[in-house]
Amino acid sequence: MVRMGVMFVTNSGKGAEVPFNKEQLTKMFKKHDKDNNGKLSWDEVKAAFVELKAFWPWFSTEQGFRYGDNNDDEHINIHDEELERLVDYALKCGFTTT
Repeated sequence: MVRMGVMFVTNSGKGAEVPFNKEQLTKMFKKHDKDNNGKLSWDEVKAAFVELKAFWPWFSTEQGFRYGDNNDDEHINIHDEELERLVDYALKCGFTTT
């Protein structure tokens, strides 16, 4: 069902699932910077995808790095376009709140 441009999907009586928006995903990834170095490691990105309930978190992490890690330093910088590109990838995956 679609109302005002937002898709609501019922999930076996659990209520409506709503897609995460860009701001929510940005906050989610930033909070996984556990060592506060301004960069997300592979394990930190994977932890975010686990929290998002990705079917295969390791695969989502690998794809996220392909989209986001522009300089191939094996980190996602949370202060530039690398994080934006990671978030854009996550948006395309269609993760939802429950």
